Amino acid sequence: MYAQQQQQRRKDVSKGREEFVAGQPSVGASPGARRRAYLAARHLRECVVVLEKCWTEDECKRVLEALQRTLCRVGSRSGDKNGASAADNENGWQSARHARFSTIDLPAFDLSARAYAFVQRCVRKRVIEPFAQRFGLDAADLFLKDLFFVVYDAENPCGQRSLDLHHDGSLFSFNLLLNHENEFSGGGTYFPELGALSVKQGDCVVHDGKALHGGAEVTSGTRLILVGFVQSIVSEEASLGESAQAQQAREMALLRTLGEREAAKRAGVCDEEILQDALMALSGFSIFEPRTVEMEIDNAEPVRNEDDGTVIANRIERMPACQ
Repeated sequence: MYAQQQQQRRKDVSKGREEFVAGQPSVGASPGARRRAYLAARHLRECVVVLEKCWTEDECKRVLEALQRTLCRVGSRSGDKNGASAADNENGWQSARHARFSTIDLPAFDLSARAYAFVQRCVRKRVIEPFAQRFGLDAADLFLKDLFFVVYDAENPCGQRSLDLHHDGSLFSFNLLLNHENEFSGGGTYFPELGALSVKQGDCVVHDGKALHGGAEVTSGTRLILVGFVQSIVSEEASLGESAQAQQAREMALLRTLGEREAAKRAGVCDEEILQDALMALSGFSIFEPRTVEMEIDNAEPVRNEDDGTVIANRIERMPACQ
């Protein structure tokens, strides 16, 4: 039985590699097969993709305005009740959402429902779908594990200027520059073999979750970005495309991440982080189409990561974004 399973897995990986060449994932392949094929394709994972003009200048401005309104609202109610840092209390930004390699950030679900829906829709259509098509994945398999705004501020004594080298707990990650590139000096996503990657307002940098990277130091001004961690559902059933079943599978996969966070909570992670993930999940489901989701968190298996090896990005590919 084990030998048969291994043989079938090799066939699935081979099939996935053929999909990479074709650039069009087969509907009959499973999400698990596509995931394994992507993880096995090291040469693809070493590529950093820049989606140029992913958002227009006007769209960036609208999101920044929504972000500023949210910061004012969140900052006015933060206080010291959650043990927030000075930066949290002054302007609404948070600094304790991530246990390791923390950033000064704000979860996107804190935006108004309309602004959050706009951000999610644009991310799926202009980031997740193009990347999936380019690398043999299927956007129907993918969901946003985390979506948040990050600020690098050289002018604020309490601000964060850079971020050390690390890799993310995702299948792939992205960051989109929201403010104009002339509003700061330095900065950019840093890769050891590529250096600091500077982009223009509205451009989006997409890379493998295991790619070693960091945030280059901002030497003056303020850099504002939207960051997303994208994960895939783990299933050996044939892909269901953009059907209701596929949507439900993505929702259940996201809820499984809440199970992982619950385990982390028992190990000492703050309650606020658990609550934020739950709010993100529930608001993300209800904005577009109300549906009932069974909360089978305790019995669900956590999202598996089949490859723990660090990826060293060594080349850049620029693609025009789909508007």
